[in-house]
Amino acid sequence: MMNVSDLVQSSGWKNFMAKLYGMGASVVIIGALFKINHWPGGSFIITLGLVTEAIIFFFSAFEPLHEELDWTLVYPELAGMSDPDEVENFKENVYEPGHRPIENIEDVLGQAGVDDEVMKKIGEGFTQLSESAAGLAKISGATAATESFVANLQTAASSVGSLHETYNSSTESIKESVTTLSGAYFETADNIRKSGGEIADTYKQIADTIKQGQSSIATGSQEYESQLSQLSKNLSALNDVYQSQIKETAEQMQGSKALYGGLHDMISNLKTSVEETSKYAEEVTKLKDSISSLNSHYGHMLNAIGAKAKK
Repeated sequence: MMNVSDLVQSSGWKNFMAKLYGMGASVVIIGALFKINHWPGGSFIITLGLVTEAIIFFFSAFEPLHEELDWTLVYPELAGMSDPDEVENFKENVYEPGHRPIENIEDVLGQAGVDDEVMKKIGEGFTQLSESAAGLAKISGATAATESFVANLQTAASSVGSLHETYNSSTESIKESVTTLSGAYFETADNIRKSGGEIADTYKQIADTIKQGQSSIATGSQEYESQLSQLSKNLSALNDVYQSQIKETAEQMQGSKALYGGLHDMISNLKTSVEETSKYAEEVTKLKDSISSLNSHYGHMLNAIGAKAKK
């Protein structure tokens, strides 16, 4: 059974990781593009890209460490290059003077006609190549934005065409409207001129009427003043009459109050008299009964006396 270390070192795993790096990076870049341009669904896609990147990092943790090869086995002259003393000892013990590898390289280059100027040009070429590579990286990053820009330009071009057609139709409509408006303007100006003459005549008539009215108003004002004076006198006389009437009314109210008091006393006396009359009637009834009883007794006595006298 294959363990984890054998699996991560197999060619299938390496192919899987290569595809995972490429596809995952494309998802991350697309998510970043959607988020930067604020397109719909940008938050979801950038989340998907970051989750994909996290998965890539998870699987990359199982990759074996990079093995550092010992190049000194192939190039013994590289041994001990990190220590200057060892480099000097290496030069003295291994190579004879005049037979160092660098000198041999210079000889080979000299035989090939490669001098310092050619090497300088080669260095400049590498520098330009590095700058071009950096530019390519920037271009690859701007490709998506360029495609979006081109699409926007195409949309803008179609919009400009529609705008041109709209402008042409609007120009024709404006020309027709200007012609109609011009005719209406001249017709309105003629009507205003005629109306202005009529208004001037009307104003003149109004002015004459106002002048006539002013004289009438002056005469009416004098009559109005005399009427006001007469009205003031009448109001004064009416006020005097009203004051005297108020005074008489007050006196009548006092008399009415005294009369009401007398009537109240008279009613009280009448009420008392009625009560006494009732008592008197009762006593008269009793007296009548007593007289009737007495007459009866007297009648019996007279009858008895008469009977004895006959005997």
